[in-house]
Amino acid sequence: MIDEDTHEIVMGHAMNHDLVATYPSTFAGAATGIEYSHEAAIIVQLVTYIRNPGYNAYG
Repeated sequence: MIDEDTHEIVMGHAMNHDLVATYPSTFAGAATGIEYSHEAAIIVQLVTYIRNPGYNAYG
């Protein structure tokens, strides 16, 4: 149950600075989308790793 969880994992990922600097262009949006997709894949892997031994994990 979420109310019983006492630990959190916070993740941050760098985005391509050259592309992000072009805001509001589509290149900047692509840089953001690429990194969010990459982070989503990492979250799925991390949640699976935590759940395998029987711990609760939400992602």
